[in-house]
This record gives sequence, C-alpha cells and structure tokens, in this order.
Amino acid sequence: MLDFIKKSLLAGIGFTSLAEEKVRKVVDTWIEKGELTEEEGKKLFREIVDKGKKNIEELEEKIAKEVSKLLKKANLATREEIDKLSEKVDKLSEKIKE
Repeated sequence: MLDFIKKSLLAGIGFTSLAEEKVRKVVDTWIEKGELTEEEGKKLFREIVDKGKKNIEELEEKIAKEVSKLLKKANLATREEIDKLSEKVDKLSEKIKE
C-alpha cells in the first residue's frame, strides 16, 4: 500500500514536470505568434504552474489524510508503540541475564 502511494506521488511529480514543459511550449508558441506579450506569457505560465502545484499539494494532503484513516482502521502499531515495546523487551532481557 505504502509503495503504491510513493509511486503515485512520484508519478505526480513527474507529471508536473511534463505539464510545466508543455505549458511553456504552448505559451512560447503564443508569444511567437504575437497572441501574448513576453510579460503576459510569463505571468500566464507562472499562474498555471502555481495553480498546478497547489492542486498537487492539496491532493497530497488528501491522500495523507486517507492513508492515516486507513492505518487507524487497520489498528497497526505506531513507531512510538513499537519503540516502547522494544525498550521493555530490552529491560526484561537484561533482568533475565542477571
């Protein structure tokens, strides 16, 4: 499950990079055709990229919340709980050796 999530997020990052490249090409084409000024093109590109990044951040937050919900439902031990148990086992092991 966690591996799938990591792969999905990495794919999203890759998609973002490709999308930025495509947006840049389209905006550059419009600038070359005179449909946008250089300044308008830069502004449009930045707005589109910023909006895309914001959408990805929101999606990542939603995914993180859902994963947390699923982990709670699965009733898995947290890292903190495992560490505490490990400490207890170490202490008990030391007592047994004495």
